[in-house]
Amino acid sequence: MSADISTTILTRENVTEYIAAILKIEKDTSRRLGKNAYGRPWNSENIYYDLPGKWQYSSMAMMDSDLVGYLIVSRWGNNLHGHRMGMTIDLAGMTKVRIAQALYKESSRAGRREGLEYFSAIVPTDNAATQRYYLKEGFEQLDGSNLSWFIEGKGFDGHIEGDILKDREPVTGEPSASYVYRIDIRKAYL
Repeated sequence: MSADISTTILTRENVTEYIAAILKIEKDTSRRLGKNAYGRPWNSENIYYDLPGKWQYSSMAMMDSDLVGYLIVSRWGNNLHGHRMGMTIDLAGMTKVRIAQALYKESSRAGRREGLEYFSAIVPTDNAATQRYYLKEGFEQLDGSNLSWFIEGKGFDGHIEGDILKDREPVTGEPSASYVYRIDIRKAYL
């Protein structure tokens, strides 16, 4: 594969074209990271599930003609939220970082055009690599004093224990203990 990464907004049509690749990435990533760090693999129903703004802000990354990553995003209030990021697992670490940056840049650009402010993400407490990535990229880890911004604003069905968000929604497959991160897209991923 070439090192050139191209991104675009993920549409229903893209999902239909690349559903086999998306489901393979889901299965491979869940197997590699484990249930606690990634959750259960999403199926096609999860992938196609409509969320506010999903088809305007989600993004996908290609190398040559291969799908190598995707970021499932929704809009809440004046903000974006990343629900799921998946990437081909056999890529080098720095290539994965470049793909993640490209995905966030594409989705953030779409959000900025609409005047949106923040990008939030939930990261399982067991997923140290993703936590380090977000901090290195300039995301702020929300602590107990400002987690209410997320819970109240997004209408999340969970509760706070210290700096940890406890998920009470087992249907999503998300781990029960997570950190919440946010970044100001008016200043980042320009």
